[in-house]
Amino acid sequence: FRVQKCTYTTGSNFSCATFAGETGVNGGDFAHMHPLAVAVDSAGRVLVADDWNNRVQVFDATGAYLTTINGAWGNFETDFRSVASVAVDKDNKVYITDKINSRVLVFAPGGSGNWHQTNINGFGNIDNYGVWSLGWFDNTLYAGTVNWGSGAEIWRKPDGSDWEAVVVDGLNSSSNRAIDHMLAFGGRLYASTYNDLGNGESEGGQIWRSATGNLGAWTAVVTRGSGAQTPDPANAEFYRLFTFNNQICATTWAASANAPGVDAHGAEIWCSPSGNASTWTRLAEDGLGNPNNLGIMAVKSYNGNLYAGTYNYVDGTNVYRSSDGADWEPLFAEGGWGDSSNIVITAIEEYNGSLYILMNNKDHYGVTIGRRQVCDGSDWGEILGGFNNVNTLGMPGMEVHEGSLFMVTGNAKTGLRVWKTTDGDNWSVVAPVGLGNPSRAYTYWDNGLLSAGGDLYLGAYTRGGMAEVWRLARSVFLPIVIR
Repeated sequence: FRVQKCTYTTGSNFSCATFAGETGVNGGDFAHMHPLAVAVDSAGRVLVADDWNNRVQVFDATGAYLTTINGAWGNFETDFRSVASVAVDKDNKVYITDKINSRVLVFAPGGSGNWHQTNINGFGNIDNYGVWSLGWFDNTLYAGTVNWGSGAEIWRKPDGSDWEAVVVDGLNSSSNRAIDHMLAFGGRLYASTYNDLGNGESEGGQIWRSATGNLGAWTAVVTRGSGAQTPDPANAEFYRLFTFNNQICATTWAASANAPGVDAHGAEIWCSPSGNASTWTRLAEDGLGNPNNLGIMAVKSYNGNLYAGTYNYVDGTNVYRSSDGADWEPLFAEGGWGDSSNIVITAIEEYNGSLYILMNNKDHYGVTIGRRQVCDGSDWGEILGGFNNVNTLGMPGMEVHEGSLFMVTGNAKTGLRVWKTTDGDNWSVVAPVGLGNPSRAYTYWDNGLLSAGGDLYLGAYTRGGMAEVWRLARSVFLPIVIR
């Protein structure tokens, strides 16, 4: 099904050509639709109400795809159930009729403040459900996607150029559903994967690397969930890459530990001095001493020690400390900081001489920020800022940028929030909720935030499932001219 653009010729005659869509073809990708209404804003953008796909497609005046408003079926504040029409007012506010939900939703244009989207949604592929990781290599930004169709992709954006694909089809395996993390080490870019065969089973996560980052120039250095010869399908993900003692290291998330026929165990840490295949050894195992720690989600070097935050759905999360990466001690006397429903520490950051942790709760999905200032770990304290409530639902991340500490919290109903502090105690929201679109719900925990090249980047996905990369405009300081 298509949208026609018709130009008046003479009399009652018009010359028409396909503007978007395809005659007789309906589909859910960006190029196909079931259009019911069209509107044009003052900038010449064309908005198409796509009924069957529960979305509004936005194109420029030439028919090039720009973005999508929603795409999720449901009754949340930003969901649609059959889009019947679309209209634009003089201020370019977009009005969308949500037929089965019996309501009209209003979206404001350009409501992102100093944040700017750098890519088209999904990089033009609707199966790129979200951006799970961001990396920086050779002065270039890289973005890794989650893709449940053909497999994960990696895109890069050379300065001043358009985005280009450098990894497609899940690195030759569609079961590599996502690029979990990326890190530059020893002149190469490393990328780790989440591997899922379906039904809770996995071949095991993988780690790949490239000296150029180019398409077709990637080599696997860790496969089948293990740096050793024996496969370990329990390690479905190599979740976080980091450097320690001049080595590249990777944490695992034993997401498939309960799959049939799999030897269950807790999270692990694997390291290599060179990153080469067959040089990776297991530095830590079995959940750092607690096999219920299925994932190690955050790692940070601080005051000569290594700190790790875990995912533990049974006992509650904990912060662990080690001087050598092999022997670990828990710093909370009780799991979850005394509340076992605090199941995951998603980020650990050093800021102004203190260590900050970001903790998520499985029951009310609130976010807790903890801080410690002395080396023995005795002074953990909670920062009270109104985060531990239903408005800050989950998948939070934290990043230091330009002397400030930023935090992103997710919310499936009202949109993600971007917070900022300069003292650690007083936090303020520094961007419109959802970056101008309430259906823009999450980052992928701490892996979706990156400060690099003088910019702060945020990888996001919406409830409609579209990978996006956003950039915070740089601070500009103008010289004082004395006359």
